[in-house]
Amino acid sequence: MSHVTFAIWPFFVPLLICANAWLQSALFHHQFNIFSYGNFTQDAERQLAVTKLKSFALDGPVNCVFRCIGEPQCLSFNLAAHPDSNGFYQCDLLASDKYRAAAKDFQANGAFHHYSPWKGGRDWKMKYLGNNAMEPTYYTHKHSWDAPTIELQDFLIELFIIRSPCRQTPCQNSGTCIPSYELNSYRCICAPGFAAFHCERKGKSCSEIKHYSPQATSGSYVIDPDEEGSQGPFTVFCDMTDKNGVGVTIISHDSEARTRVKGYEASGSYVRNVYYTATGLTGLSQLAFLADVSTHCEQFIKYECSGTLLFRGNVSWWVSRTGAKMTYWGGATPADHNKCACGVTSPNSCANTAYGCNCDKNDYTFREDSGLLKGKSHLPVMQLRFGDTGGNGEEGFHTLGKLKCYGMQ
Repeated sequence: MSHVTFAIWPFFVPLLICANAWLQSALFHHQFNIFSYGNFTQDAERQLAVTKLKSFALDGPVNCVFRCIGEPQCLSFNLAAHPDSNGFYQCDLLASDKYRAAAKDFQANGAFHHYSPWKGGRDWKMKYLGNNAMEPTYYTHKHSWDAPTIELQDFLIELFIIRSPCRQTPCQNSGTCIPSYELNSYRCICAPGFAAFHCERKGKSCSEIKHYSPQATSGSYVIDPDEEGSQGPFTVFCDMTDKNGVGVTIISHDSEARTRVKGYEASGSYVRNVYYTATGLTGLSQLAFLADVSTHCEQFIKYECSGTLLFRGNVSWWVSRTGAKMTYWGGATPADHNKCACGVTSPNSCANTAYGCNCDKNDYTFREDSGLLKGKSHLPVMQLRFGDTGGNGEEGFHTLGKLKCYGMQ
C-alpha cells in the first residue's frame, strides 16, 4: 500500500458532505484501543429496546457514529430520527445489536432509527492510530480507488478495505450469520430445529438444537440422532426450560398411567410391554442413538404395594433396551442389586432395614418405592414384570414416566 502525505482539513471537508452516506455504511474495536472502525446499516423507524450503555445529545448524526466507535462496549446505537428544539439528536449507545438481542426487543418506533454493524459487501474505511493523550478521530468513506494513507505528525489515518466474514452467506436453512470482525470469522445462529456449524442438518437431540439455536422455545421438533444414517428422523417434544434450559428431549409411551397389578402370583407373571410413541419412530435403535448422543437419560419409575414383594424372592424386575433383566429400582444405580432409593441411603431408610426396598417388608400397609432410573445404556424401559399379587389384600400399582435425555456427547 502506497503512503501519501496530505493536509488533513482539505481532505476532511468532502467527507463531511458525505455524512449521510457514512451512516448507511461493521464495527471493530482494537483490543488495545489503538484503532477502531465502524460500518453500520440503518433500520429506519426501528429501535433496539435494551439497556443503554450511554446516552448523549449531539449536534449532528455522524457524531453518534464516532461515539459508538470510540466506546469499546458499543455494538450498535439508536439515533433520534429528528433533532430536538435545540437542534440536538439523542444518541443511545448499546452493548448489543439486532443479531444478538431477542426479536421482541427490536421494535417499531417512528422517533428513532437503529444502526447495527453491516454484514455484507466491502467498503473503504479510515482508521485512526495515534497518541493516547488526544481524543481519537474516526472517519468512514466509500470509494473504489487505491487506498491512500494520510500521515500527520504522530497520527496515522489509513483508508483500507474490510470484507465481512458473512459476505458469502455461509449459514444454511435460514440461519443467521454473526460476524466477528476481530477474528475475521463468524458463527451461525440456526433456525430452531437445525444444527452444526453451518446449520446444515437436523439436530441430533433437543440439547443440540438449543445449543445452536439459543432462541428456540419448547415445542415439537424433528430430530435425527444418527445424523442422516440408516435410521430415519422422528418427532419429539423439546422442553427448552428444564435442566437449566439445556434442551431436554422427551419421548412418550403407552404405559404412563398408574396401572393396577392384581391376580398374578408367580414371579414375573404380570407382563407390561412398553411401546414408545413418536411420529417417525419405527424401532428401538432410534432411541438407542438418542441415548448415545446424550450425556444423560432418565426415566421415573414407581411401584405402590400392599402385601406384595418387589425384589425379595426374585418376584419383580424391569427389562432394559437390550433385553436384560434389571434388578435395581429408581433412585439406585445399576450396581445396587435388589435395591431402591431407600436402600442406598446411609443409613438404610427402608421400612424394614433388613431389605433394600420398602415393598420388601411385605405387610398390608400401602408403601411406595420410586425414583429416577439413570443408567442411560439401559434406557428406555421396555417391559415391566411383577408377581406376588394373587392373594387376598395383595396388589400393586406401577407408574412409568416419559424418557428424558439431555446434554451433548
